[in-house]
Amino acid sequence: MARTEKGDRNGSASSSLATSSASRDADAIKAALAEEIVRVIEAKRLSRVGAAKALGVGQARISNLINGRLEEVSIFRLLRHLMRLNHDVELRITPQKRRPGRLRVVRPSEN
Repeated sequence: MARTEKGDRNGSASSSLATSSASRDADAIKAALAEEIVRVIEAKRLSRVGAAKALGVGQARISNLINGRLEEVSIFRLLRHLMRLNHDVELRITPQKRRPGRLRVVRPSEN
């Protein structure tokens, strides 16, 4: 059978819905990570130039991040940005018996 652009073998609607759900999850994770990065940049009182230097990217990338333009950035890159801002990143996998798993970002508590 031929594959469609989404990798589905038969073009079923349920597969398309699953793909769009996964895409929404990824977009939500990106937004939460970007929000945390911006919060850290502001807490450290970094200028866009200072943030760009700290993250090893150009100022245009910082502007995109601050303005929520995340289409061209991966989740992994956002995680790396947090690490470069002196934050540990933990990925925790927890089995669920009664419901499907979920993706979420747990922010550090305010101390």
